Amino acid sequence: NQTQHTNTNQNKQKKTTTMFASTLTKPEMLTQGQWEQVRNEGVYNGVVSSVLTCAASSGAVFLANKYHRGFRTSLGVSGKVATAAIPTFFAYFYFSTATVAKARKDP
Repeated sequence: NQTQHTNTNQNKQKKTTTMFASTLTKPEMLTQGQWEQVRNEGVYNGVVSSVLTCAASSGAVFLANKYHRGFRTSLGVSGKVATAAIPTFFAYFYFSTATVAKARKDP
């Protein structure tokens, strides 16, 4: 009885691991060419959104540095660069991941 219980637990664990691993891999419904296209679209959407976000955040940091004395004196160069760069990285990763997730959900 103990052996049967252990085998049942191992089968459940194996099934769970297999189900989890299959969600992490690319879906079988997409061919290699389609997967490459989805990946390229994700990169493209990420780059476009990050360039636009970089322009907006860099402009905001420039204007804040020029017209706001508190911003100019309280942050060093690294803080100002980070204030412009963090939204840029966020936009890239968010939009590229969203594109790939959308394609995986509905190929």
